[in-house]
Amino acid sequence: MCDPMYNLQHVLLDYVVCVCVCLIHKNVFTPHDDYEAFMTIGFILDHPEAIQEEYDTSLSIIHSLRTRHNCEVWVTHADDLYLRDNTLHSRWRLCTYSHGRPYAESLVNAWDAPADGTLRAMVMRKDPPVDAFYIQTLQLLQHTQVPVLNSPAALMRYNEKLLPLYGPFAVPDTVVSSSYDRVWDYHKHIRSRWVMKSLVDCGGNRVFLLEPSATELEVQQYFQQCSSNSTSEVMMQPFIPEVRLGDKRIFMLHGKILGWVLRVPQRGNFKANLHQGATPAPFKLSAQDRSICAWVASFLPPDEVPMVAVDIIHGFLTEVNITSPSGVLEIQKVSGVSVQDHVADYLMQI
Repeated sequence: MCDPMYNLQHVLLDYVVCVCVCLIHKNVFTPHDDYEAFMTIGFILDHPEAIQEEYDTSLSIIHSLRTRHNCEVWVTHADDLYLRDNTLHSRWRLCTYSHGRPYAESLVNAWDAPADGTLRAMVMRKDPPVDAFYIQTLQLLQHTQVPVLNSPAALMRYNEKLLPLYGPFAVPDTVVSSSYDRVWDYHKHIRSRWVMKSLVDCGGNRVFLLEPSATELEVQQYFQQCSSNSTSEVMMQPFIPEVRLGDKRIFMLHGKILGWVLRVPQRGNFKANLHQGATPAPFKLSAQDRSICAWVASFLPPDEVPMVAVDIIHGFLTEVNITSPSGVLEIQKVSGVSVQDHVADYLMQI
């Protein structure tokens, strides 16, 4: 049974923290010069209605920061960021989230404040699509001296689905183009099932499986969806039937493997995304898996891109997730490893 006094203590603690924050931003008093005494980390997240709390890695990291380190967490959204005199500001909300409490109810108060001189670090965890607004958000985040994870410059430099093509573990016969003629030519010559995917989405959105018998009209319809009516590139790859056995998700921090989970698609579905019904399962890392992760660690600068989630299907590197790597709750479920605690510890050492 829940202890009423325990709940009351937590409510009072949240209230005191809220009052202190309000006083700070009303200039009643200012943080101590030694900012270690007032540790604050800011998160750029999607709006609450877009967050699936049962799968969300960001909320798990926030929970670990608050419970392991007594860290104060502020949350903002991309559309709340703004520049004033070349300095990054935002509308922040104090986040008192803990497991079992609805996230939307954990956001209390709201105030405007600059990032510089206020935050120890910021964590960019807005989900794709990596569209013009997303890129502009990354550009705004470069107008601060506060460390941002992952680095906005690196997020603009690398595309999650193109990253595998730099190395030796990419799916063979992969073609990327914004030309429908090239897409149709690929379909005519591959003579087997193949996958068309958007380069800017996540979570299995705008990923289509095409049969050899697909008509030109069907191919064209999929292409228009994937390319946003011919305004962006699409990726074409042979279908890997072994995906039915699972898609490996391996979470890395600063070049080191922390945890892993196998995502097994629902029967009749080729997508292994957990929020689309895939089942998490344990698996044993192979030598090939470790070689792939070693290549990723050597290719991506760990100080710029410390948080990475690698996806592997049948020995092929299919994606390197760097915008908002996820899966920590499923890793914890199948292995007991609390990746989120390691990430929280890392953030407190920056």
